Formats: sequence, structure tokens, C-alpha cells
Amino acid sequence: MRRIGGHVSMAGSLLNAVSKTRQIGGNCLQIFAGSPRLWFRKPFPDDQVEAFLKETQKLDISPTFIHALYLVNLASTNNDILEKSINSLVIDIQNGARIKSAGVIVHIGSHLGAGFDAVKDQLVAVIQRILASTENCNLILENDAGQNGKIGSPEEISSLSNIIDVAGGGFHVLALKDDGTVWAATSNGVLLSNGMFYSIAPNGLFGFLHI
Repeated sequence: MRRIGGHVSMAGSLLNAVSKTRQIGGNCLQIFAGSPRLWFRKPFPDDQVEAFLKETQKLDISPTFIHALYLVNLASTNNDILEKSINSLVIDIQNGARIKSAGVIVHIGSHLGAGFDAVKDQLVAVIQRILASTENCNLILENDAGQNGKIGSPEEISSLSNIIDVAGGGFHVLALKDDGTVWAATSNGVLLSNGMFYSIAPNGLFGFLHI
């Protein structure tokens, strides 16, 4: 079955996101796990999680994606902003795992003119820290055109995963990693590696499978 949906509000209750998805005729959805403009995050209430899982299963609504708040900057040199970014993402991913989300989508942030090479090692360490603190929900790095130092070009995201070369056709991508292994993905975007989604095309997300 083809899946189509939209970004809907869960204001008031997780179940409100389900009802709004039904109102637009959708069978999948994306939500914010809190205000997209405030750092504050908290676990979803147990009763809402139970009701959401029951209703989405009954109505065959899936997958569910969570979009991280817009304040996140994993490349920040301001330690307060960096720690808030990490903590908010960890809570979002933990909430995602509880509602069986397909993943938490995040804009990586901006190097603020310092250049990608200046922040690459920090980004790798931060992403590894986030993944080590969470489970059962994917972290999806959203691509970006790169204005104002924003990180997310195909080359930048590829380098975060030790990919040294990429090739592809209309419906597939092949990636060569620095250990000599080749990984493949289709435009279905099914994640099968290391808890991360790799965004390779401007209009799509691709997950790599070792071949």
C-alpha cells in the first residue's frame, strides 16, 4: 500500500495527531514531540502512548516520524546549546521508540562560518553519543542546501559515515566505505544499518544495506 500523510499537530494528546491524520485522508504521519521552538522535552504519558499504539495499529497508520525542534545545532561551539541539543534529541528518540516511530528527523545545524572540517569530529562524537544513549528508534539526518553554514550536503553527511564515494541511478544508490565494503539503498528509504539514515539525494532519504 502506498503511504501518504502530513505533519500534524499532537497538541493536547498523541491521539489528536491520529485524528488529524484521518481528517486529511492520510495513513502515515509526522509530529513534533513538543514545541519546535522550546528546549523543554518530557516523556510521553504512558496512557497516551498505549492509546496511540492501539489506534494506529487498528487504523493501519504507519510509519510515524518525529521531527526534532529547530533549535538543535550539533555543530555549536556553545556548550549550553550543544548539551540542550543532545538532550532534546535523546528524549525525542526515546519517545520515538515508545511509539514505535520510524525515526527522528533532525537538521544537523550550522558551523556558523567555521567550515565543515572544523566541526566534523565534534559531529561524529555527538552523533555517537546520542546513538549510544538510545535504542529502537532511528536518527535521521536531514539534508540541507548549505546556506549560512548549514550542514547537510550529500558530501558532508556521507563523510560522517565514513563513505568515500557514492554512485547511483534513478532508483538506487551505491556507497563505498573506507573499509572497502559496498552498501546499497533504494528510494524506499528502508534503514538497515547502524541506527542512522543517510540522506544522499536532494529529494529523498536513503538507508544503506551492506551487499
